[in-house]
Amino acid sequence: MNQFPTLIEYLLLHHDHVVIPSLGTFIAQQQEARRNEEEEAFLPPYRSVRFNVELSHDDGMLLSAICNLFDINQQEAQRLLGTWIDEFQQMLEDEGYVEFGAIGVFSTTARGDMMFAPKESGVTTPEYYGLDAFHMSEVERETKPKTVPLAATMEADEREITIRINRRIANWAVAACAAILLFMVFNTPMPEQSQQQMRSSLKELIVPQHEATNLPTQPKAESPAPVARPAEKNIQKAQEPQQEWCVVMASAIPTEKAQEYAETLTKRGFLSARVVKKGQMVRVVVGHYKSEEAANEGARDVRQRDSEYQGAWVMSL
Repeated sequence: MNQFPTLIEYLLLHHDHVVIPSLGTFIAQQQEARRNEEEEAFLPPYRSVRFNVELSHDDGMLLSAICNLFDINQQEAQRLLGTWIDEFQQMLEDEGYVEFGAIGVFSTTARGDMMFAPKESGVTTPEYYGLDAFHMSEVERETKPKTVPLAATMEADEREITIRINRRIANWAVAACAAILLFMVFNTPMPEQSQQQMRSSLKELIVPQHEATNLPTQPKAESPAPVARPAEKNIQKAQEPQQEWCVVMASAIPTEKAQEYAETLTKRGFLSARVVKKGQMVRVVVGHYKSEEAANEGARDVRQRDSEYQGAWVMSL
């Protein structure tokens, strides 16, 4: 039975269709490379496979391949093919699904109809060997705000206007005023009382406010507490949900097939398998990761489990 899917895979590498008598026909279709705008990902070209149960007329190609492979006559090849088909149908009836190599998965509906879900990696061809999906965001041109060095700048909002003066210019102005007062005190004849008043004014101008502890000061009116706008922004940022990453096992498939494939993955040990719908795209994903690095590590582990999962890739939810 294991030789049956392998032979079909080999024939699909060289032909666009392979007929299995009394079951149906595998049809390979060329898919061009494309870009997924929603996920900002470039997807490589591949060959997808679908199965048509209505096309079951024997064209002799499969029997001829069996004869050449095992070096037997056509009658013996027909008996061997019949044995394979019987085993396949019995397994599908007992288990409810059959993994057909790296091509896809057969399953049955509640009414007993046979369904086929192709695997995400598609049919491997030598032309596409090594090609994988990669992510690239659109590059936005960075614009730097223009800065004008001004001695004094003005900021305004809806309620108040604040004028900011350059500290170095203010210090220079204070020093200039102090020099003028010194010149007037020591070079201009005036009464002693006037000189005392001038020295007092000069002391208030030169001595910094935080050092003049002995000078009488008037109590300042309490100003209303400023609105804590940055704190509100911090609270809003803290309430934002954290980004989650996952590993995509299958995409661009109908919702019903996606649900069935998720159940199949659960039976194989992927307990986090689930169906995710993002826009019009339906996908089957596994894993819950808090960072892209952890998701990439999980994707590598998934690919190492089986050749079927070689097309698994990382996506953010």
